Amino acid sequence: MTWTREQEWAISAKNCDLLVSAAAGSGKTAVLVERIISLITDENHPVDVDRLLVVTFTKAAASEMSQRIGQAIAEKLKADPSNVHLQNQMTLLSRADIKTIHAFCLQVIKENYYLLDIDASVRTADQTEMKLLQKEVLEELFETYYECTENTEFYQLVEQFGSGTNDMGLKDLVLKIYSFIQGSYNPAKWLEEMVSSYAVKSVGDMDNTSWMPIIKEAIFSDIKQGSFLLQEALRLTQYNVGFEGYQKTLEKELDMLSAFPKEETVTFEELYQEFGRIQFGRLSAYRGEDTETAEAIKELRNQAKKIITSIKEKYLFFRPEQMAEHIQKTHDILLALVKIVIDFQENFQAAKKEKQILDFSDYEHLCLKILLEEGSTPYNMIPSAVALELQKKYEEVLIDEYQDSNMIQEMILAAVSRKNSGNNNRFMVGDVKQSIYRFRLAMPEIFLEKYHLFSDFATKENSKEKRIILGKNFRSRANVLKGINFLFRQIMTEELGELSYDADAALYPGLEFSPTDKLCGGANEILLMENADTPDSDIVLEEWNKKELEAIMIAKKIQQLMQEGFHVWDKERKIYRPLQYSDITILMRGIRSWSGIFEKIFQQEEIPFFMDSSLGYLHTTEVVTVLSLLQIIDNPRQDIPLLCVLHSPIYKFSSEELADIRMEGGSGNYWECLLQYHVK
Repeated sequence: MTWTREQEWAISAKNCDLLVSAAAGSGKTAVLVERIISLITDENHPVDVDRLLVVTFTKAAASEMSQRIGQAIAEKLKADPSNVHLQNQMTLLSRADIKTIHAFCLQVIKENYYLLDIDASVRTADQTEMKLLQKEVLEELFETYYECTENTEFYQLVEQFGSGTNDMGLKDLVLKIYSFIQGSYNPAKWLEEMVSSYAVKSVGDMDNTSWMPIIKEAIFSDIKQGSFLLQEALRLTQYNVGFEGYQKTLEKELDMLSAFPKEETVTFEELYQEFGRIQFGRLSAYRGEDTETAEAIKELRNQAKKIITSIKEKYLFFRPEQMAEHIQKTHDILLALVKIVIDFQENFQAAKKEKQILDFSDYEHLCLKILLEEGSTPYNMIPSAVALELQKKYEEVLIDEYQDSNMIQEMILAAVSRKNSGNNNRFMVGDVKQSIYRFRLAMPEIFLEKYHLFSDFATKENSKEKRIILGKNFRSRANVLKGINFLFRQIMTEELGELSYDADAALYPGLEFSPTDKLCGGANEILLMENADTPDSDIVLEEWNKKELEAIMIAKKIQQLMQEGFHVWDKERKIYRPLQYSDITILMRGIRSWSGIFEKIFQQEEIPFFMDSSLGYLHTTEVVTVLSLLQIIDNPRQDIPLLCVLHSPIYKFSSEELADIRMEGGSGNYWECLLQYHVK
C-alpha cells in the first residue's frame, strides 16, 4: 500500500505523545493497524503485541482491530514463514489488550480487586436490574425525606419539579443528573463546584461567576448581528437618491450600538443601564419611486430592531439587584437538589455493594481508584504502584476515537502511560468534528487542547508532544468533498462548534480516478418537492403523502441513473464499470418510520433493495416472508402469514388487489376468499 507523507509520519513517529487528527475517510484504521505492525516488527526494538494497550470505542471496533492485525501478521508470515517472532505474535494476539475502555477497566479491577472494598465474586448487572435497583433506592430515599417534615427545601423541590400529586418529575431529574455526572472523575465535587457558581450575595458577585461570560457573549453576539443588519440596510440607501432620511436614522442607530462598552470589561449592571438608554426612532417617509429597495431597508432594520430589543427580554428582564436575589434563591434550591443526588449516589453505591454488582460507570471510577493515589486531580496525577507496573508493561498506549473521551477516561489512560517519567508513549487518533457524545460528558475540549498545544510534526521541532493532520479523503470524489467543504465552512465556526472549518479541517481528495468519457461523478444536487403543476410528470401528487413522494423521487432518480448508463470506479478491479443497484446507498435519520414506505415504492418500481434495520435478522423482510411461507404450507388458513406472502416479491399482489379479494370473498378466512377469487 502506498502511504501519504502524513500517514507515514503517523505510522513511524516514536518517543512522543502523538495526536493524529484524522478526517473522515483518511485511512485512520489502516494507519493504526500499520503502526501496530511497525512496532511489533521493528528491526531494532520489536515489541510484543501483548505489551501494547489499544483502546477502541466499541466491542465491534476492538474485534475488527484484532482481526486486521492478525491478517497483517499473517501476510508478513507468508513472506517470512520461519520468523519465530511473528509466529509468537500470532500466539500472543489472543491475549493482547485490544479492547474498549470499560473492558480494560474491568480487567484492572479483577486483577486488583483486593485493593478495593469489593468481593472477588462481584458481577456486572444488566440494565434492567440496575434500573429496578435505582428505583428501589430512590423510593426509600424519598420516604426518609418525607418523614422529615422540617425539610422545607425538599418540599419546595417536589412542588417545583413534580407534577400535580406525584413526585416523578423530581425523581427523573435526580436520576438524569446522577447519570450525567458519572463521566466526571469526582461526581460529587463536580456538582458542588457547579452549584457554587450560583452563590451570589451582591450584584458585583455575578460578574465573577462562570456563567456571566456566557450571557455577555450571547448579548454581544446579538448586538453584532443587529449591527450587521443595520449596515446592510445602510448600504442599500446608496443605491438610489431619496434615502437621505433613512441614512441619517441608520447611522445614528449604528453609532448607538457601537458606543457599547467592551465585552471584556463591562459589568452586568452597566449592561442593564446601557440597554435602558436604547431607543429606535421612526423612519421618515420615503417619497421616491424605488419602493422595492425601501421595503428591503425597512425589513432589514425591523429584523435588527427585533434582535436588539429581544436582548432585554432574554437576559436583562430583572434589575441587577433583583437578578442577584433570584440567583441566590436558585442557589439554595440547587443545594437541596445536589444533596438529594449525592445522598442517592451514596445509597445506590451501598446497595450495589450489598448485592455485589457493578455497572459500567463503576468500572471507570473503581479503576481510577486503583490507578491513582488519593488527592490526584486531572492536572496533578499521582500514579499508584499498580499504575507504575502497567506503565512498565505497556510500551505504547493507542487510543481510537479520542475526540469522545471524557475526563475520567483521560485520567485512566494517562495514568498507565509514561508521560510522568518523561517517556511519552501515547498515540491518540480521532476527529473532533465527529464528536457527538457530549451529552454523555464526552469532552472534545481534551482533544482540542492538545490540538492547539502540540507542535506540528512537519516543523520537526524537538518536542515530545506532536500533532499530525490526516486531511486526505480516500472515499469520495473531489466534487463530493467540494460540496461538503462548502457546507461546513458556513456552519462550523469557533463560536458554534469550538473549531473553525479552516484549511486544516477541510477534506482533500486522496483518490485518483483514471480519465474517462463515460458518465460518472457529477454535480451535487438538491431535489425539491414543490406544490406546482407538473403536466409532463407521470406522478399524480394528490395520490401520495409527503413521505411517499420523497421515496418516489428517490426511486425515479435511481432509475434515471441506471437507464443513462452511469458508471462507477471499481477500486478492486481499477476500472470503470456500469452502476449496480448495490452501489447506491440511501441515508436517513431513522429507518423505522420510513421502512414500509420505501419497501412499498421500491417494490412497485421493481428496484431491488436491502434495508439495514435494528430489528435483527429474524425480523428482516426476507426472513419474515420465508417464515410466513412455512406457516401457510403447514396451515394456509392463517390470514397474516398468507397476506405477507401474497404481498411479497414472490407473488407481487398489490394492496388494491388484496383488498378486492377480501371484498369479493365475504367474511370467511382469507384462504377461502382467495379460492373463491381463483374460481371466478
